[in-house]
Amino acid sequence: MVGTSMGVRQKLMRHAQIATTMNVYGDAMMESKRAANSKVVQMVLRPALKEAK
Repeated sequence: MVGTSMGVRQKLMRHAQIATTMNVYGDAMMESKRAANSKVVQMVLRPALKEAK
């Protein structure tokens, strides 16, 4: 992802409907959110797991 909004991507790709842009790029955006969330969860849980030992 390059950090642009879906509206900008829609215009650059010349999609008439934002739904088309979301169908093409929405999944990639969700995957990057999942990956970021996973890293945050690991950072939060790692100290708690060390304390539990």
